[in-house]
Amino acid sequence: MDKEILDMIKAKLLEVKTTIELAVDELDVDSIESLKT
Repeated sequence: MDKEILDMIKAKLLEVKTTIELAVDELDVDSIESLKT
């Protein structure tokens, strides 16, 4: 794979990761705990 493509994928993954982390922060801690079990 080209480095450019890899960089694009990495950037996209970082974007998704940030979005998920923000969404998790908005969730109640109790609901996160229930998801883990």
